[in-house]
Amino acid sequence: GGGGGGGDSPTAGRSDREIAEALARENGSRVIAFQRFREEDVVIDPAVVDEINRHCRECGERYVDPQFPPLPRSLYLSDAEAESWECMNCRARTKLPPVPPLPASREEAK
Repeated sequence: GGGGGGGDSPTAGRSDREIAEALARENGSRVIAFQRFREEDVVIDPAVVDEINRHCRECGERYVDPQFPPLPRSLYLSDAEAESWECMNCRARTKLPPVPPLPASREEAK
């Protein structure tokens, strides 16, 4: 699924995770201040979204939000939580099962 790289693109043939990890290495480790956004304060300009989508299509690259890269640190408090779950009773950690493949068609998704 999804868009994916064109021939000479620096992201060609690389997964979202590989791209995000490369961006993290390039930018180094830095502390980012948390700022809460309220939905009513966010203005989304459809023309800007269309322009970003057009640019990504033309370049054959996927858009990666630098503030929310597709890395475990964007979703979990620790690396351990990205790979295992903790029993609330005994506190034992158990490895998560592999992520199932995405369906190839709508029929398969049903």
